[in-house]
Amino acid sequence: MCGILASWNHERNPNPLFEKALQSLSHRGPDDSGLYTSSCNRVQLGHRLLSIVDPDSTPQPFTNEKQDIWAVVNGEIYDGHTLRRKLTNAGYRFRTKSDSEILIHLYEEYGDSCLEQINGEFAFVLWDGRRKRLFAARDRFGIKPLYYSIHEKGIYLASESKAILMLGVQATWNLTTLMHIFTHQYPLPEQSLFTKISSIPPGHHLVFHQKKLTLTSYWQPSFTIQKKGSQEEFLYLLDKAVQRRLHAHCKRAVYLSGGIDSASILALSAQHTPQPLESYTVQFSVSDYDESILAARIAKHIGSKHHIVPVTQDDIITNLEDAVWHGECFAINGQLPAKYILSKHVQSNGVKVVLSGEGADEALLGYPHLKQDWIEHYGMEHNQHLLNQENQKTRGIFLPKSSIRKDMPTFLQAKLEFGHTLQSWMTPQAKKDIQNYNPLHIVQERFSGIQNPVYRASTMWTKLALANYILRGIGDGMEMAHSIEGRPPFLDHELFTFCTQLPISQKIHNGIEKHILRESMTSLLPDWLCKRPKHPFLAPPVHIFSTPRGNEILQDTLRSHWLDDIPFFNSKTVRAYLDNNKHRSEGPLMLILSAVLMQKNLHERGL
Repeated sequence: MCGILASWNHERNPNPLFEKALQSLSHRGPDDSGLYTSSCNRVQLGHRLLSIVDPDSTPQPFTNEKQDIWAVVNGEIYDGHTLRRKLTNAGYRFRTKSDSEILIHLYEEYGDSCLEQINGEFAFVLWDGRRKRLFAARDRFGIKPLYYSIHEKGIYLASESKAILMLGVQATWNLTTLMHIFTHQYPLPEQSLFTKISSIPPGHHLVFHQKKLTLTSYWQPSFTIQKKGSQEEFLYLLDKAVQRRLHAHCKRAVYLSGGIDSASILALSAQHTPQPLESYTVQFSVSDYDESILAARIAKHIGSKHHIVPVTQDDIITNLEDAVWHGECFAINGQLPAKYILSKHVQSNGVKVVLSGEGADEALLGYPHLKQDWIEHYGMEHNQHLLNQENQKTRGIFLPKSSIRKDMPTFLQAKLEFGHTLQSWMTPQAKKDIQNYNPLHIVQERFSGIQNPVYRASTMWTKLALANYILRGIGDGMEMAHSIEGRPPFLDHELFTFCTQLPISQKIHNGIEKHILRESMTSLLPDWLCKRPKHPFLAPPVHIFSTPRGNEILQDTLRSHWLDDIPFFNSKTVRAYLDNNKHRSEGPLMLILSAVLMQKNLHERGL
């Protein structure tokens, strides 16, 4: 895992801020750095190295034998031995053991369709000197981020928006993005926080040629029922995905909750390592949200050396600013800073690679809001009481607090009250703007072609929440802040495609989600775990605002001039809410606090 940066300048004038901008990504690659400037002085490529697979590797950029194709790659390309052998037999030569070098020759052999050959999590930028064009792409799910900015002299691309800002692009808030975030929490796949910066959507590639940009989709998740799948095939694909992600010449570990997703990853990885990988869990002080005791039981069953990382309410609020800066997203609860703290502890123990359970809920309808959609569409009302009982503590996050609307996915309904509170704090102009641009309508219209409401909701969640918050913020943002490469086996596209084609009865059975996973893991995991309902990783409600430290940060931040500098909120209305409400709404306050802390960071860093 690394940090990458690229620039194309029509005027053959390299950006003098390029090296400084690359340095802003040093947390993504602390081991080394590399630079390339094309002979025509139009193209600059930069790379920050986090050495994982080849400890003796030199930093990128990589090139081919003729040195007319250059690339910087962030991430991992799996099945490298097979691809390397295939390309070697075709006459290509390799200079390093790095899996990233494979990309150069895949592109030479297959052109843009080389992406069909790749299994992994990746983002890359490639300069094709023969055809005088930039070719960039992002993995199928958006595990690795990649941003770009078109400007009057060309284009910039980078792993994080902050590096593009360092190149001189103005940090102007994207009000359309903010409308989506302040309505339903998640931006659209192509959006960033800033007006002049966009995100390459997951499963897309970009071509910049003759001053023109083209974005093309090369893969999309498709929830289409084809046939009943066997437990044996499911377990084979999951085990293969885990084995792929164990490949590394460094210390590895597993993020372990009290649920079956991460437990399955830990148990399967133990089948392929001399000793089980070490595991790490957050410990919260609020028992309803703490899974550390269950995680410890799972680790003991598997034989993993287990680490429990205590996180207090004050820890959450104290680390929020750094978490927001690195995640380039806004928090609605303590989940983001809790993952930041956990990753920091993991890194302090010398770990560079961590496997995790992300993606299982998307592939197998594991979330309570997807189960609610299933109940509504398939007439499974007899399961409603169990669902309500299991998720009473998290209403307003996954399930709505009040009545159910059948015209909208449940997870969007759950955000309605959240959005209404935030919109009541907006300036008159912002309220007018949002009347002319309805984010909920835009989102629903974009996915209206999917007829089955359960699959439509699952696709929407995968495209919005998984890619733009779970993977970008909680995943890559919090992990790479501490030079950790996260690898989620459930997002192996071969496994995920198999899962999306399963009938719903193999995903939800007798009201219990992820049925095929539970049945497949009975020989490796304890019976109580295989029967335990879903419990999502969530930090407890922000009673942190009731602690002296939490209230101090809240009051100081929202009464500062940084709030006044955000052209979306009415500062007087927000401050009146602070003065007049003893029972404050956690989500909206955390979100606006995140926005103000980001504004503060931008100004303090001169961006």
